[in-house]
Amino acid sequence: QYSMISNEDTIIDIGGNYGWYALHLSSKFASSKIYSFEPIPKTYETFLRNIELNKSKNIIVNNFGLSDSAGSFSFFYDTNLSVNASLNNVSESDSAIEIKCNVETLDNYVLSQGITKIDFIKCDIEGAELFALRGALNSISKFKPKLFIEMLRKWTSKFNYKPDDIIRFLKDLGYLCFVIQNQKLIEIKNVTEQTIET
Repeated sequence: QYSMISNEDTIIDIGGNYGWYALHLSSKFASSKIYSFEPIPKTYETFLRNIELNKSKNIIVNNFGLSDSAGSFSFFYDTNLSVNASLNNVSESDSAIEIKCNVETLDNYVLSQGITKIDFIKCDIEGAELFALRGALNSISKFKPKLFIEMLRKWTSKFNYKPDDIIRFLKDLGYLCFVIQNQKLIEIKNVTEQTIET
């Protein structure tokens, strides 16, 4: 995704985890501004430590998630598999613990922070991507950022929707869906059970 980003871009990182994406983008695009969102407190603390260790100056990390409404919600967090933290126990792990975390909408956050542009959004939140996008409707419509979104059938099914619902939602905003193959973008009009890409 580096070719889709330029220096001085404003980047939204939905599902920051330990900061892998944000830290890479921070080092490559030092003049960019990165707003990252990680609701799980222990993961957030590790993210902050990683920012400190990497001496990153352009990441603003927030200890709440993004969805289509603001409030406090149950998240399921497997201490052995932090990347699967989600609003649903998507991995169906017996060791997942339930914790309350705050969520906000991106639209509210953009207004409260006075953000005047968004160039790129990365969204990877284990099946809850559609809800975060719905909560960013005004921002996406206004700023028309590039979107880099995970659409995994086995996760979206836990939230009773399909990747096609994301494609349709964004199509109404003027977006097309592409998959990266051999360093090129290939358009995907819909995702079926026969679609190889995830």
